[in-house]
Amino acid sequence: MLAVPLAYIYARNVLVLNTPRPPKPALEAFVSWARGRYAEIFFLGGGGTDLLTRRLSAESVVSDRFQVPEYDAPRNAYPSGVRHKEFDFGLYKLVPRTQGPAGPIALAIGTGDDLHVVRFHAKEFRADWGFPYRWSRDTSYVMLLGMESAAREVTVWMSTGGRPPTDAPARVEVSLEERVLGTVAPVDEVRPYTFEIPADAAASAAAQDDPIRLRVRVPTWNPARTLGAADRRDLGVILTRVEVR
Repeated sequence: MLAVPLAYIYARNVLVLNTPRPPKPALEAFVSWARGRYAEIFFLGGGGTDLLTRRLSAESVVSDRFQVPEYDAPRNAYPSGVRHKEFDFGLYKLVPRTQGPAGPIALAIGTGDDLHVVRFHAKEFRADWGFPYRWSRDTSYVMLLGMESAAREVTVWMSTGGRPPTDAPARVEVSLEERVLGTVAPVDEVRPYTFEIPADAAASAAAQDDPIRLRVRVPTWNPARTLGAADRRDLGVILTRVEVR
């Protein structure tokens, strides 16, 4: 949606990635090549693209969201009107990483996190909470870059987000790659839930160049089916923050 007008109207040099998880060696080689020919290299996109490595970093430039009108698309019926499709995106400058990330990891979910989350819904903000968040899907991932071998716990701030009691309970399984760390049942209030990281799992993660995937798996519910609301998304739980120490 954005690449075509950037290329053909504004004459920008645009490369569209064909996968949200491009091969990291090829990506690093491309950025190195491009830096010798262009003043800056930017990434434009929403949450769900795994780009970062221990040698490639991204500096947040701006984050925004906008809506475009489109006809609704009912099944076996004519459009009854115009609705608005929302786009949520961030702009990041890709730069070489001068030194590998180190120390505790702290990620605020819902702000400047587009390159750290995969298979989440768009960023949202609740005024009564005073901070942003994202809804997970049935299986969602948080990309953790620079985990140290001494890391021993990961804490996830979660909430059920008002899930009706008539739906399946929000039993959340948290894993580091395929290593299950534990299962919890969050409540409606945003609270931290801490999981122990085995020493061998931390050592394996610290030896990798690519980010480690923290997997969040939970049964979903659908507001349109359960409550008759306009929201047709399949929702898991709300995440607001992830820390590794």
